[in-house]
Amino acid sequence: MKFPPLTCYRSSLASLSRITATAMLALPLILSSLGCSQPSEESQVSKQDTLEAGLAALRVFDFEQSYETFQQLSASVQKEDEMWPLVTYSHAISAWLKTPTTAEGVAEAVRLLDLLSQEKPKSTYTASALLDLGRITEISNFRGDTPDVVTARRYYERVRTEFPNSEMAIRATLFLAQTYAQTLNPADIHKAIDLLDACLQDPANAAWVGLIAQYVGVLYEQYLDQPQKAIDPYMQAAQAGLARHADTDSVLWHIGVLAQRAGRDQLAAQAYAQIIRDYPRTVYRSVSQERLEQIQKEASKKEIDRR
Repeated sequence: MKFPPLTCYRSSLASLSRITATAMLALPLILSSLGCSQPSEESQVSKQDTLEAGLAALRVFDFEQSYETFQQLSASVQKEDEMWPLVTYSHAISAWLKTPTTAEGVAEAVRLLDLLSQEKPKSTYTASALLDLGRITEISNFRGDTPDVVTARRYYERVRTEFPNSEMAIRATLFLAQTYAQTLNPADIHKAIDLLDACLQDPANAAWVGLIAQYVGVLYEQYLDQPQKAIDPYMQAAQAGLARHADTDSVLWHIGVLAQRAGRDQLAAQAYAQIIRDYPRTVYRSVSQERLEQIQKEASKKEIDRR
């Protein structure tokens, strides 16, 4: 079972009922009795309930509450415990993201994420931990914090190497590509495109094609000023399914316009026809109809002239 960071946070104990934050405040006395090597069934349920409370706080981005919860829980959960990786990871994320962001909070997050990667190197949470270590290192988390893109790339590469063919590896590739693209150096942007193209070639990454191909199109059009090379990636993204489905009609319209400018009337016609067929209520329908008819007229005229 996967546990991606934050946006898709879910617990392996999701079947258990969650307790409210108010009820959670009554748990410290119970948790203080969990020091024995053979915890009772009642105490184990209490830990599970506390875990669920912490995850519930994370789901609504209440990082202060989740930090308090996981700080308490960490004191009672041993490394051999099945829930230790999730508790440690959640504790780290809470320390990093609670406001205000401080050097102490970031340092605590880094310590916990490093500990997790060392103690449980094969855990799914370690893949997420390495990815987050890359993000922490790549960005400026607080005033005076110095980003270190070179070190961030090493973390992303570790995810790609140690967790191949995984969702985290794809995310690491996207972050890695962005570190090159953001330099605005054409050679680096081509490195980013090469990384993304390699992802697109792998059939296992089919669910990500829409997002990755659209990103490649953006890099060609907006970063390299090569709109003609952006057309095919954009079309591939539209056919695979965009990350935001609601944008499909506007992206198809953009493809049509770019294709016409590049003299690829057949592809432009395909994009316009798809708009007319699949998005009858879009604002682009009437103009797509006009452009499609114009392309068809010009094609007929060329055919007549050849005769």
